Amino acid sequence: MVNCGSLNSQICISVSVGPLSDKKRELADICRESYDACLDAICPGMMFSELGEAMAGPLRRAGAWQMSPLIHTLNPTESVTIITEGILGPRGYPGVRERFAGVELRELGEDRGELILEAGMAFQIEPNAAFERTFVNTGGSLMLHVDGTEELNPICANVIELDV
Repeated sequence: MVNCGSLNSQICISVSVGPLSDKKRELADICRESYDACLDAICPGMMFSELGEAMAGPLRRAGAWQMSPLIHTLNPTESVTIITEGILGPRGYPGVRERFAGVELRELGEDRGELILEAGMAFQIEPNAAFERTFVNTGGSLMLHVDGTEELNPICANVIELDV
C-alpha cells in the first residue's frame, strides 16, 4: 500500500501465467461486471451502502462468495462493504462449517454504510469473487468528481493474462 499525506491507496492486480481456466474466467467476468456496476452507479449524494449493493449484484446472481470488501473509501474515513458474503453458501469455502464445528460463524458486515458520497472522495475498488477454493481479485482506484469519475489505474480492472 502507498501512503501519502495520511491517505492510503493500493493496487489489486491479478496476473495469470497462461490462459485462465473456465472457472477463473467466469470469476474474472463476475469481477468485471461488479467493477462496471460501480462505475455505473457511483455519484455524489448516494449512500455508500447503495454502492455496495450495486457491486454485490453480479456475485449474488452467480452464487459467488467474496473474501474481502468490494470497495472501500480511502478518504476521509474508511468505509468498507460486506467482507465475507456467501462464504457459507452452497458454493462457499468447502469444509468451513465442519472445521469450525460448534463455533457460531457469521459473515463480516459493512462498516459506515450510511456515509454519503461526495465529490473529491477517493475509493479502492476491489471486485473479488470465489467459487469454493478458486478466487479472483481485481481492482483499481477511483476519484469521484462532481461531473463523474476518474479511474486512476484501469488496467487493474481486468485479469492480465500472460501468453507463455
